[in-house]
Amino acid sequence: MLKTRARALNQIGKLYDHTGDYETALPYLEQSLAVYQKIGDKAGASGALNNISAIHHTRGIYDQALAYLEQELVISREIGDRSGMCATLFNMGHLSLQKENQP
Repeated sequence: MLKTRARALNQIGKLYDHTGDYETALPYLEQSLAVYQKIGDKAGASGALNNISAIHHTRGIYDQALAYLEQELVISREIGDRSGMCATLFNMGHLSLQKENQP
């Protein structure tokens, strides 16, 4: 039941994200992350962290986005998700480059 709730919260957050309503999306994604963490679903938490990071990235809050990706990278390593590690490291590099190029 809780996993279904976490998934639903995540999907609602992603819907708001896709419409550009980041202020509404973020609390849903944060709630999703909290539920995934509560039930010990590391893969779900990793996805939620990625979605939260993406919102901060879109808003230009690069330090915050990187902080979430760092958490995601730890989880990806713990669960042996090489594909997730690769994507996260790529995103971290991309964010770092954007941060360096800020005026």
